[in-house]
Amino acid sequence: MTKYMRLALKLAKKGESNVSPNPLVGCVIEKNNHIIGIGWHKEFGSNHAEIEALHQANKNTTNSNVYVNLEPCSHFGKTPPCIDALIKAKVRSVHIPFIDPNPLANGKGIEKLKKAGIKVYIGDQFEKAKQLNEIFLHYIVRKTPFVIAKWAMTLDGKIATRNFDSKWITEVKARRNYHKLRSKVDAILVGVGTVITDNSILSPYLIPEHKGKKTPLKIILDPCGNTPLTCNVLKLSPENTLIITTSDSHLEWRKKVKIIGASIWTFRLVKKDEINLNALLQRLGKIQISSLLVEGGAKTLGAFFKANLVNKVYTYIAPKLSCDKQALIPISGCKNTKIIDTLSLDFDQVQTIGNDLLVISYPKEKL
Repeated sequence: MTKYMRLALKLAKKGESNVSPNPLVGCVIEKNNHIIGIGWHKEFGSNHAEIEALHQANKNTTNSNVYVNLEPCSHFGKTPPCIDALIKAKVRSVHIPFIDPNPLANGKGIEKLKKAGIKVYIGDQFEKAKQLNEIFLHYIVRKTPFVIAKWAMTLDGKIATRNFDSKWITEVKARRNYHKLRSKVDAILVGVGTVITDNSILSPYLIPEHKGKKTPLKIILDPCGNTPLTCNVLKLSPENTLIITTSDSHLEWRKKVKIIGASIWTFRLVKKDEINLNALLQRLGKIQISSLLVEGGAKTLGAFFKANLVNKVYTYIAPKLSCDKQALIPISGCKNTKIIDTLSLDFDQVQTIGNDLLVISYPKEKL
């Protein structure tokens, strides 16, 4: 029944910020129209949602019905297969929204359940379940991070004054909202120009409940080696900072960065001052970075859009007008002479947050 799957989705969300690169999974076990067990995947390496729910059901699972928002695993990973536990529990049916595209799963668990005489139902809350795990589903298939572009701007499309002042365009409620977004991703990326002008610490510091939890990796895109050694990111968390540069950047600067404790990856330039972003995402995927938040600046955001690498867009809009054509815009570097050639987006949500707006959208066409 839909109400049980909706509860499973709600439970799954509790694992946000803690389970990456694993999926968000919740589980509800129902018997005779009563919930006898619930669970969710709480952190990477811990029990899966099905096991948590089975423990709560306390061996009262014969002929029960299981609602879980992802196909139960049939392989050994950090924990044993959930499929075997469900079969042992003698459940009557298992309800899932869709088949897990992970090659290690991908219908194998369903077949095993059916062979054990357990009924399997597929399709309940399909769209909501897909969106909840859009990061995992992208990463497990492509092996590269799901890229989210984010910026805050005035109503006339400016992210800072001509003198680079941007504090603050939005009010604190909106800023807390995008700090919550920061807390959910594996990594945050900015260009070196943003580091120099904003000197942000790139952390979800406005979210007190995130304190003590895993913090996103901080990535600086810096082809020429211009990151100041005194910037806040390097002062406060050098061990959690990665600078993307080239072998042509200053050798002495690279040595000093490593002494401070930050990591450096070097890439070849594909054009003047342009690093191969596809190669960067592939390498990030290899270290299990499943989600990447790109916060700017305009040139960096433009490079990601131009390379068709953005999967989702968060735009915060303040009811303010710059009225200055020399004020800074959020994206640059894309040259279009016709509207038909511009990037089209599908609006997913429009929210009011305090006195500001949040527009969430998805790119639907290539430039």
